Amino acid sequence: MKLKTRLTLVVGSLVAVFVTGVSLILLMQARSLQVQSAYENMRNLTGMYAARLQSMYENYYYVAKSMADIMDSYKDVPVEERRERYDTMLSGVMGSNPEFLGMFSIWDVDAIDGNDAAYADTQGTDASGRYMPLFTRRRGQVEKRPLTEYEQFADVMNDLKSREPTFSNPYFTQTTKGEILVTRICYPIVNDNIVVGRCGIMLDLTESDTLVAQIKPYGDGRSVVYANDGTIAAHYDVAMLGKQLRSPGSLDVLGEQTASAIEASLATGELHSGTNLGRIFQSYPFSVGEIKTSWTILTSVEESTVFAAVNALIQIVVIVIFISIVIAAIVVFFVMKITITDRIVKVGNAIKDISEGEGDLTRHITITRDDEIGALATHFNNTIERIRLLVSAVKHQSVSLFDIGNELASNMTETAAAVNEIAANIQSIKGRVINQSASVTETNATMEQITLNIDKLSKHIDEQTESVAQCSSAIE
Repeated sequence: MKLKTRLTLVVGSLVAVFVTGVSLILLMQARSLQVQSAYENMRNLTGMYAARLQSMYENYYYVAKSMADIMDSYKDVPVEERRERYDTMLSGVMGSNPEFLGMFSIWDVDAIDGNDAAYADTQGTDASGRYMPLFTRRRGQVEKRPLTEYEQFADVMNDLKSREPTFSNPYFTQTTKGEILVTRICYPIVNDNIVVGRCGIMLDLTESDTLVAQIKPYGDGRSVVYANDGTIAAHYDVAMLGKQLRSPGSLDVLGEQTASAIEASLATGELHSGTNLGRIFQSYPFSVGEIKTSWTILTSVEESTVFAAVNALIQIVVIVIFISIVIAAIVVFFVMKITITDRIVKVGNAIKDISEGEGDLTRHITITRDDEIGALATHFNNTIERIRLLVSAVKHQSVSLFDIGNELASNMTETAAAVNEIAANIQSIKGRVINQSASVTETNATMEQITLNIDKLSKHIDEQTESVAQCSSAIE
């Protein structure tokens, strides 16, 4: 792999790692901010919707409260006019508020005029004559009925002496429109610090359901209203109305954790955020007037919808990263080629020309930059200059060496002649030595013969000596 390719890969990889790392950090930060923003936005949106519902219900609450405040001054009204006057008031309010399904007032025994028995079995009373008129539109037109005809009002009877205003949990009731979900807002009637009765409004929750159906956070979100006991008071799916928080269809969507959080939210009035099955949930409790129990509106939206912007940003960033890396690689490739590899190639070609060509040591590399490559070229030029000087010196010395060689050659010729003469003399001496050696050999043979003759002579002398000795012996 060529140097420029390796450098491009190395630098490109570093650029890619750097750009990718920075981009990932920025994306993670952006996603974190988007998550925070999404939850905050969901809280704000849900809070706004909760405020709308609260405002709507509080309008009804203050109507009930105003009626109760008027009725608690019943002692200022002539006894014989009290029931008729309050009937007229209730009927008039019903007539001016077509959204009311009913309006009622229930009093303690003999509390309103002390004469219940005189009104026994009259319209708007029970068998004892107790004042409990209900003006209702169940059958279309406003009509007056006794409150006790409807068993759903048992809780009103039980709370008759309570000083607390109440917001009843939803329940179904039959009307000419069919079975509808309703609720009640009741306010106590207090005189001389004694609770003498209650005044209330019966509300058709269809209006709430219509409002909730229009609440779509981020365009495709959903919303649900839960009463204090977990009953679904309004839902984007009308089939879920009146069902409980933990009913199968509801719990499957919410999940156990979210369902428990909503129950805690209803009990404490605290907000709750959570996720389940890829949806973000936001619960925002609200209370009406002085009523202590709260309802809550729950909004939800797909996480993909909330994070659509950041996901789009991620796609754009990925594309930008890819393009940046490609551009960086191209730029690095050409920068490396122009500023590094091309200059190194020039140096390499010069060296190659010297090693494989005619060996022109007069060539130099033009130095245009004061950097590492420039330093390399400078050192190369210095090296070539030193080699050129060395070759020049060798060339100069070779002439002297040639003369010395010729002189040595002449001397060698004379020396060779002398050596030849010496060799001839040596040959002559060798012949003489050989002749001398023959003479020595001959002399040696003669000496051996003389030695033998001497030995024989010595033997004869010994024999003569022995003969003389014998003669002497004989003479004696």
